Amino acid sequence: MNAQPKTAEPAVLDPGDEEVRALELENRQLRDTITALRDEMEGMRINHEDAMQNAASGVHDESTQLKHTINALRDEMETMRFDHEENLQSATAAANDEITQLKQAIASMRDNIETIRFDHEEAMQLATAEARDEAAQLKGTVQSMRDELDQVKFEAEDKIQNMQRDYRDENAHLQDTIRSLRKRLENEARSAARKTRKKTPTKPKK
Repeated sequence: MNAQPKTAEPAVLDPGDEEVRALELENRQLRDTITALRDEMEGMRINHEDAMQNAASGVHDESTQLKHTINALRDEMETMRFDHEENLQSATAAANDEITQLKQAIASMRDNIETIRFDHEEAMQLATAEARDEAAQLKGTVQSMRDELDQVKFEAEDKIQNMQRDYRDENAHLQDTIRSLRKRLENEARSAARKTRKKTPTKPKK
């Protein structure tokens, strides 16, 4: 009986490779998302700082204009005093009235400036609170994504382990089947050989 040539068993691919590649792709996408969120937060911070600087510049410009106005009025009053010395009493009264009005105007402007400053501080506090809330939400989102990723990894690893266990069980079953078939073929071959010997006639003795 000739020995049958052994056939090479096909290479078994790791069933976890495709899952691992998918997880790596998802990992890269999550990192890209986190980077985009960080860039967006940085842009918001820069815009907030620009708004603060613009508001402070506006208040400074308005204060400078008020100073210029007061200086111009003082110069005008000084010119009037020198030009109208003969009408000192009337000019003084008019100047006092104008000074009173200017003081009232300055007080009103100061109130307006204080109101603007208060509104600006309130807007800054609100923007800061909103930025904190958004940062907290982003942190929560990142943590949730991490938890979800860990869950996906756990499920993938469990699935791979189950597939590997099933493969080992199936392989063991196939090997048992092959051994059983070989044993059966050997028994059948021996049985056939015995039957052949019985059918062969013996030569008579001389």
